[in-house]
Amino acid sequence: MFFLDFGSLWVLTYLLVGMLNVIPSPGEKAALSFALALGLKSLILFGWMVLGMEQNILVQTGLSLVALIFVFFFRRKRATNLILPSRFPEKKSSYFTVMVFILGALFFFSLANAIFFPITESDGIWYHIRGMVFLRDAEFDSQTIVSQFRQYPPFVPLLFAYLMSFDFDNVRIIFPFIYLCLLVIFYYRVYYYSNSGKIAAAFTLVLGTTPYFWWHSFLPFLDLTTGFYYSIGAMYWFFLIQNVFQREEFEGPESKICSLAFLSGSLFGLAAWSRLEFLLYNAIPLLILIYVLDRNRVLSKKRKKKILLCLAIPLLVFSSLWFATLLNFDSSLERRVQAVGLVCVGMWSLVLLFLKWDFHLKRARLVGMGASAIVLYIALMVTGGPQSVSLGKALMITLFRSISVHAFYLCTLFLGIFLLREKLRKLSEPKKILGWLLVFYPVVHFLIFSYSEPKWIEISTYFEALFVHPGQSINLSDTRGMIAFYPILIFFIAGLPLIKRGFKNE
Repeated sequence: MFFLDFGSLWVLTYLLVGMLNVIPSPGEKAALSFALALGLKSLILFGWMVLGMEQNILVQTGLSLVALIFVFFFRRKRATNLILPSRFPEKKSSYFTVMVFILGALFFFSLANAIFFPITESDGIWYHIRGMVFLRDAEFDSQTIVSQFRQYPPFVPLLFAYLMSFDFDNVRIIFPFIYLCLLVIFYYRVYYYSNSGKIAAAFTLVLGTTPYFWWHSFLPFLDLTTGFYYSIGAMYWFFLIQNVFQREEFEGPESKICSLAFLSGSLFGLAAWSRLEFLLYNAIPLLILIYVLDRNRVLSKKRKKKILLCLAIPLLVFSSLWFATLLNFDSSLERRVQAVGLVCVGMWSLVLLFLKWDFHLKRARLVGMGASAIVLYIALMVTGGPQSVSLGKALMITLFRSISVHAFYLCTLFLGIFLLREKLRKLSEPKKILGWLLVFYPVVHFLIFSYSEPKWIEISTYFEALFVHPGQSINLSDTRGMIAFYPILIFFIAGLPLIKRGFKNE
């Protein structure tokens, strides 16, 4: 029954993704549809719980089949011309063979680990318990769960509840498949970005063999799920930005540009549906898109509004749904959750401001907004920042942690040497925009964890945790928070002219 229900949703999302008419490869569509089917199922279960209804397997399966039949027979016929090239080289290189062999073996190892070993990690146990509470009590604010985990978004625990409703005990099984989807989509995105199958295979191999990523492919945490949706959303967002800069693309149907915006916005939204603080990271692509649209002199104001809405609505609606749920909790909200909620309100306000008034992001206005953001950050740190340490020590600890977390990504960090050898100023505007996202991501990461209470109050303890007992530091939330950063960094490097020249000269 499980395969009938989820299989129906998978085929349904595959048809819907096909209707977007921006992804030519069946393999990429299959991987993306699997990830979107997980998000769709979580929304269905969320609505089920909001209505106070118990999960009924037969009803869920019946609804999935009815929805699939409806979409199959009534889907609109779309034109076959696509934004991206649809043909792959007929001959696969040795790079591709090596990639498939090594990453295929790693996928099966992670799958075996997820199947044969129980959940032993403390956070994973809480997510599992929360899933059982969702299944048994259909209640979000259950006192069975400690407050910290009760206020987390419900995406992963809802999927756990879904699997347990079909008597699947090994709920970790979803993570190896998310790892596989990441690799498949990453390969195709790099191929379209670099127009080279060799580059796509080589850099996908680098990503998939990074120990930290593979380790999380069977850990029952939120981080791989969050990192997957955010990084893949950033890649589709890059193609959106690329098309905004290409005037000739707007001679065709604008629905294709909006499709990229909606797709990337949905993936960003699902990242925040897994970890709430990723709404703050979502502010980066949203603000950059507003800036790019404002500077564009080809698009009409109406088209700009439509593109922005296609990205902003799915990006914000997931977090907004969860904040609306949290407001009905009997327990008080944590300080960090309240701060993210205020940011959500601010992001909605900014979108409405762009839609309502014809304002322009001039340099003086951008400087003023930056200065205001700094003043607001200092005010928040003084009034509601860490209580266990002084403001200065909190900033020093966060600065050290922001630098040291990269030690656990050394297998991919070494690629940064190509950034030093490349003339970044000569890159195309879309690539520079993607580079700015990579610059602002660590900045937001620093702001988030400087505002949070540090795990230890002495900097010396962090030195010891990194150099003497790295096992204490490898699984801190700030280390795991960089999982979403590195696929984007590898993707960015894969498209550098230096890399293309190197592979072309082979």
